[in-house]
Amino acid sequence: MTAKNPLQELLNKLIWDSRVDKSEYSIVYKDTQQPGGEMEIPFDHIYKVDKFGIDILGGDYIPLHKIILIKKLGQPIWS
Repeated sequence: MTAKNPLQELLNKLIWDSRVDKSEYSIVYKDTQQPGGEMEIPFDHIYKVDKFGIDILGGDYIPLHKIILIKKLGQPIWS
């Protein structure tokens, strides 16, 4: 039996749960090409989650290990 990844489960819940207002959420991830080494994107830019990462609008792929925070209304809910 494969262990479940809590981050992947949370991301899937936020994407597929119709009660979730995706506009309230954002994701902060490591990006060495950005000043400060981090990038924040609105959650509604995510369109697919797999066991290794997320696909975002524009064709970019972010590995799960680069995700630092998930925020709701600017407040961290996962780190």
